[in-house]
Amino acid sequence: MNFVHGSALSAAIQNIVAGQHADMAVAFWGHDACKRLSISPAASGSRVACDARSGGCNPSALADLLKRNVAIVDVPRLHAKVYIGNKGVVISSANASANGLGEEGEEVSVGLEVGYLTERPEDIEVARQWFEAIYQQGNPVTKDDLKELRKLWLERRKQRPRRDRRSFLQVLLEDPGSLSDRSLKVVIYTFEPPTTAQVKMYKTRFNPNFKHKPGDEYPFFWDAREWGSKEGDLILCFLAEADGKILCDGVWRVQAVIAGGEIIPAAEVQTPLGLPLPRSDQKKLAKLVKTLVDSHDLNTNGQLISIGDFAQSLGKSKLVIPSGPSRSPMA
Repeated sequence: MNFVHGSALSAAIQNIVAGQHADMAVAFWGHDACKRLSISPAASGSRVACDARSGGCNPSALADLLKRNVAIVDVPRLHAKVYIGNKGVVISSANASANGLGEEGEEVSVGLEVGYLTERPEDIEVARQWFEAIYQQGNPVTKDDLKELRKLWLERRKQRPRRDRRSFLQVLLEDPGSLSDRSLKVVIYTFEPPTTAQVKMYKTRFNPNFKHKPGDEYPFFWDAREWGSKEGDLILCFLAEADGKILCDGVWRVQAVIAGGEIIPAAEVQTPLGLPLPRSDQKKLAKLVKTLVDSHDLNTNGQLISIGDFAQSLGKSKLVIPSGPSRSPMA
């Protein structure tokens, strides 16, 4: 048994799947998987078990496999990465060029992947027996499923974390275009307390144990039908107080949409998209937004703003704040 990593791991996997009848229990597949793994156009007889409906499988990769007459089954919650061929078995940390978070190609560092290669016949036989049991648990994936799988994939892409060392504020100011395909919006609002009926709806439809104490923030938005929000959306929130002060409430994730948006339960996200957003950066953002509200480049009407439009408005601000290293949701 050999420990392999980097290019040696890629070569080991390619060597195994190059022939016919390779069995691959690999949870997640990226768009260029067939090319990266050198899966032959004549790979008929090969089989794949994956977590197809997790949103971590690019439907383009699954379509490529189907074109090669590779049989695919969906095994919910599968997390394995096992490549089995006549020449050996690789058990590794490496998905088929995606890491299960909707990332693709250069978004993933293959140098971080490692695995073990064994060429012993007894290991190959045990692995095939294990794969057979896993494969029989799955549901077949066909061309008719690809439309549904694409929707799941696109939703997962919007929520994928970033892989750099910058803060949320730095990315927003320096590279806002990289956030354009995320489910991330911005809202600036004034606060009015929810009605008794709205609180009751929240408790009845979402959290029966909810008890609000004076001074606590409400963990939900309300009167927000026009937002068109979906579960999983992220909202960067700013509160405009009566004295003109602007506070940043951080980023909140939509947990549900009740009565079309009459009530939208939400939970605060400490590291939106995997990026830190400390209170110090929230204060800097609030200062920027205050400048733009005072100049009427932004308003406090409680309407959702796309992250692109918000970043464009930030670019108009003459106030320069170095980002450095680094809620009471609306009525």
